[in-house]
Amino acid sequence: MKYSSLLPFSRVAWGVSTLYMILSAYVSWREGTFRPGSVTMGFLNHGGMWSDFLLLPIVNGLIVPYLGRNAAKRNLGACGLFACAVAVTLFAHAEWAAMGRAAGTTDFVFPRHSPGAWYNDMSFSGFLHLVYMSVELTLVLGYAVMRMPVKRVLLISGLLSVHLIVGQVQPGWYSTGTIWTARTIVPTLATVLLTWLVALYKIHEVNRYSGAGIAA
Repeated sequence: MKYSSLLPFSRVAWGVSTLYMILSAYVSWREGTFRPGSVTMGFLNHGGMWSDFLLLPIVNGLIVPYLGRNAAKRNLGACGLFACAVAVTLFAHAEWAAMGRAAGTTDFVFPRHSPGAWYNDMSFSGFLHLVYMSVELTLVLGYAVMRMPVKRVLLISGLLSVHLIVGQVQPGWYSTGTIWTARTIVPTLATVLLTWLVALYKIHEVNRYSGAGIAA
């Protein structure tokens, strides 16, 4: 594949995402949760963090150039997408906290399980992850409603699929030693399937507007 076929690519989005994950890793190290010891699964042992560091910055670099110009309607839509992303992120972290409590496992996001609300157990590096996930989901939701070239849709969908599998299956396996559990496999298969359904819809839309030169 020629380099030009991957353009445009936002190096700024890639760089900011990568540096943010380095900051998160540093904070986790300072908190003593970078490696297992004080927690069941450290930052270093979480496959999702490796994916956040290696794969998602590339996804961001591929998406950002297609966000379009700033306009009142686009900004309002972005606020709506961000609100949805935050709601999903909060729900996901609440579920992960409940799963950790039930399994008796801890990690860099929830280094302890104490009585009370789940967010009281979050570390600062866990809070950084919550912010990262919220912004990431906002970009992915924006990607879902934007037209872009077919090759780019396929590349983004492939990267997201790998991220979903690694980020959801590996942590459960590391913490419990079991991979084939409904609480792990069902959400993974559902989100991967949804990713490719969105891809098929986007490709269909591209074919409809291929006369505008977007199908390249």
